[in-house]
Amino acid sequence: MRQINLLPSDQKPGKKVWQILKKYEKYFVILVILYITFVSVSVYYILELGKEQKELTREKSALSSEIKSLSNIESSTVYIRDRVNKYRNIPGRGVELDNLNRLEQLNLILTPSIVMENIEILDNSLKFDVEIKDTQNLVYFLNKIVEANLYKNITLSTIAYSENVGYKFGLNLDF
Repeated sequence: MRQINLLPSDQKPGKKVWQILKKYEKYFVILVILYITFVSVSVYYILELGKEQKELTREKSALSSEIKSLSNIESSTVYIRDRVNKYRNIPGRGVELDNLNRLEQLNLILTPSIVMENIEILDNSLKFDVEIKDTQNLVYFLNKIVEANLYKNITLSTIAYSENVGYKFGLNLDF
């Protein structure tokens, strides 16, 4: 390949300078290659750090939303725990629990044709209305209440019969 020198001949580098340049040309090429490699690795590393930062930002936002939802759950839990502690400190709550347990036992007696309505749980009694379709279930229900032996007094307050509904009556059960 021909070399064209566009510099004026009087500005040509000297022979010693030209030899020095030839001697260090390999080192210069190696330095340029190392520089390009270093810049390429640096750009790649910066891009990877950017990707990692975006991923960490997404993860941070997901975790912060999870923390917000957990803080709502925690505040609800604290509220419920506070209510439970207040309930435990209410005097006479054992009576209500006993009455509720008796109502549960009474509920076990019910068949699908027996409907209880207007239930009132008082301190020492339980009042409710009952609808029963036929006489057989009426006798069954009243016998089961007596056999359960949960109540001191059983009072039948009202009773009515119609062909569409069957028997409808009110019961007062004293403990």
